[in-house]
Amino acid sequence: MEPLLLAAATAAAIIGCALLALSQKRHWRATCAAVRTPERSRRVRLLGTASTMASLVFCLLGNGLSFAVLLWPLLLALASILVGLSLSIAPGILRPLAALVVRDRT
Repeated sequence: MEPLLLAAATAAAIIGCALLALSQKRHWRATCAAVRTPERSRRVRLLGTASTMASLVFCLLGNGLSFAVLLWPLLLALASILVGLSLSIAPGILRPLAALVVRDRT
């Protein structure tokens, strides 16, 4: 069960860092210029924060307090490096995540 919680914590950290990056106009335009911008970047920021907090919860459930205190910052550092690299090399990778965030009002 612990490897699944670690995988969930890693995925939540990456998604959270990606959403926090997409809440900035510069990264949003670089990722998906054709898709309209979200009406409120505050909602995207809140989703990113909630996802990083979910990563902390997964770390706590899988490893306990003593190791989660060490693991969670390392996961966030890894996630921020991966998101930064994806934004600089191929920002289109984050386009499906941005499409999930944009609300369709038709």
